[in-house]
Amino acid sequence: MNALTKFENQLKKDKINSALVQRDNTRMVEYYRNNKMKEKQHKIYSVTKSILSIVVGIAIDKGYIENVNTPIDHYFPELNNTREKQKITIKHLLTMTSGIHWPGNGSMIPSKNWVNFVLDQPIDNPPGKEMVYSCGSSHLVSAILQKATGLNTEVFARKRLFTPLGITDYNWNHDALGIAIGGFGLTLRTEDMLKIG
Repeated sequence: MNALTKFENQLKKDKINSALVQRDNTRMVEYYRNNKMKEKQHKIYSVTKSILSIVVGIAIDKGYIENVNTPIDHYFPELNNTREKQKITIKHLLTMTSGIHWPGNGSMIPSKNWVNFVLDQPIDNPPGKEMVYSCGSSHLVSAILQKATGLNTEVFARKRLFTPLGITDYNWNHDALGIAIGGFGLTLRTEDMLKIG
């Protein structure tokens, strides 16, 4: 039994919904638990953060954002009265090293303004010192993209990433103010995940 057959058997055993493996434009593995899984949009949870990072790179390449070292107070001038928060850059948000306290992913959901909820949190560490996993940081990145491009993050991603890759069947959820959820908001088909990969 070769390694790919063993891999497919393990996928079946672990009740995985779908898996695609491609090498040099050749499909090595195409596994779907059932026919519905081929067309199903899957919640990709924190993979949303990786796609958001790609979209930030595109925004930098197209000149909407200068670079990842741009301080976030450029987009959130209300931070001008907080010296430590003025040091936070887009890179700190992308690497989750902003130093902003994060009470947990469910904490911002009841809030009507997720951006303000995150910005109002205290600073636990100097920016860049310590990594703390935070969907709040990713949501600030989405808000920055919206401010920088003048388009909702989902619309910008559709124009600059999804449509060029032929991705049309997806959903990107938004917060109460219409900002695409940066930390966990996307659903995609498995085939489209492979296109991004």
